Amino acid sequence: DFSGCRTEGCTFCVSGAGDGSNDANGLRAPDVEDAGRQLAAFFRTYPLKGAAGRPRLRMAGQLLLREVEAFAARLPGLGLPPSDFLFDARMDYLLKLGGRLEGAAKRLKGTGHKIHICLVGLENFSSSELQRMNKGITAAQSLAAIRLLRDLERKHPDEFGFEEHGFLSCWRGLWFL
Repeated sequence: DFSGCRTEGCTFCVSGAGDGSNDANGLRAPDVEDAGRQLAAFFRTYPLKGAAGRPRLRMAGQLLLREVEAFAARLPGLGLPPSDFLFDARMDYLLKLGGRLEGAAKRLKGTGHKIHICLVGLENFSSSELQRMNKGITAAQSLAAIRLLRDLERKHPDEFGFEEHGFLSCWRGLWFL
């Protein structure tokens, strides 16, 4: 039963600007309350008995990522089994959310839940190329975001992940960082 849940639109349609506003089609990105309803509906029908591993769920929307601390605080009250929640994000957006990501990791301590940042778009480390292609991000910002994610993963290995489910969208590893 998905009554009250969003049934149309892809991740890009619902990612929004992170401000809770509607997109050009009048659709709003999911927020913490929406995510809670959708997760509860999903787990009412998910065949957990005999499942091969812990649930891994892709979470859509920049608005929900912006509210990652509130999302993490809401998870224990939903009575869900320990799960992995996977978010995509832009490099520059992650830099703005560093404190919130750490706050979410702290809130998840002892819950068995884990937030992952995966498929982070890394174009390249060429400042001239990034500027020419109007990417809106610098090579220094990309490096800072990768360091932030790696530091959070090292500091909170049971509550925060970066490399396990995707790492960077175009590279599997940057071992020099």
